[in-house]
Amino acid sequence: MPRPSKAAYKKQWRELNPEKQSVLAAKNKINSYKHLLKKKYGLGWDEAQEILSTGCLICGSMEKLCIDHDHTTGIVRGCLCNGCNSGLGYFRENPVSLANAIQYLRNHADKSL
Repeated sequence: MPRPSKAAYKKQWRELNPEKQSVLAAKNKINSYKHLLKKKYGLGWDEAQEILSTGCLICGSMEKLCIDHDHTTGIVRGCLCNGCNSGLGYFRENPVSLANAIQYLRNHADKSL
């Protein structure tokens, strides 16, 4: 009888050991994130956890947090929630555009549709 391929063996093992598989998947996810933190931001796990513990530095949210960095220099600036981080990205991290958006909102704050 031919020996099963490595992929087939792994698939069978996952099907027979769902609890162990979920634990391994969680560990792999954490290890992948640790690798990303080090490679992309130069941060260790403890440093990243300290940054994330502050919450979003714009709105104060503690949900869906991410490390924020300057795309030109790569320097880590702090922690933002996904919404605020995306908002900065939509404005291409341009302070003039953001100031214009703030002024626009102020000009239209009291006007109802």
